[in-house]
Amino acid sequence: MVKGISRVTIKNIAIDDDAAFERKYDAIFGQEILLQIADKAKLLEHCIGALKDNGKLVITDFTRPDDAAGETQAAWLKREEAAGPALDEAELRALFKKGGFSVRTVEDMTDRYVGLVLNGWVALEQSLRANAADRDILLGMIEEAERWAIRVTLLKADQIRYTRMFATKKKIF
Repeated sequence: MVKGISRVTIKNIAIDDDAAFERKYDAIFGQEILLQIADKAKLLEHCIGALKDNGKLVITDFTRPDDAAGETQAAWLKREEAAGPALDEAELRALFKKGGFSVRTVEDMTDRYVGLVLNGWVALEQSLRANAADRDILLGMIEEAERWAIRVTLLKADQIRYTRMFATKKKIF
């Protein structure tokens, strides 16, 4: 429990679980979901309906710079099994505004995210050196490392970005 907060409930819900969106929430947080959802407008419709007036929505996800598109990004999206293209900042703002949200912040978190990813891989490598690992686990980690190497390469080349979007539900009078 967080000091000073006594009644916080954190729930993981499936985006297609309509019953989960019948309840009203103070805040909704989504991480790396936009690429996985084909109907992004429906996702935001669910969120706006599930938030209390002035409720907060924070989404972090991969986005694209305004001028970035092409074969490299298309190959990455295919490998990620994305449900649609990565959006740029203007498209995100328009989508949120159309969904009934007031956009407060759109922040490029790429450098921080890359640092967290690389630190995570260093920690894993140290753990693997200290502890014997099952061959199947190592093979799975190699596959995951390849996936992250591609992401980090694209992030560093500014082909994709890691963006945090903070918005509030407009109060209805």
